[in-house]
Amino acid sequence: MNYLVLIILIYIFCHIPAIVLLILGFKARQDKPSRAMKYFIFAAIYFVIGTGICGSLLS
Repeated sequence: MNYLVLIILIYIFCHIPAIVLLILGFKARQDKPSRAMKYFIFAAIYFVIGTGICGSLLS
């Protein structure tokens, strides 16, 4: 079985919320800069957590 597809799906699944938060942060940057900063911080934290989870799954 091709495990590369499974690894890519897990990687995407772990990082979709961070990407969505990043997009929300860019959309909110004009109207509410404080909310946008919170979105950026949450996206960064979620990206780090998602990377850790993906790294542990690949090991």
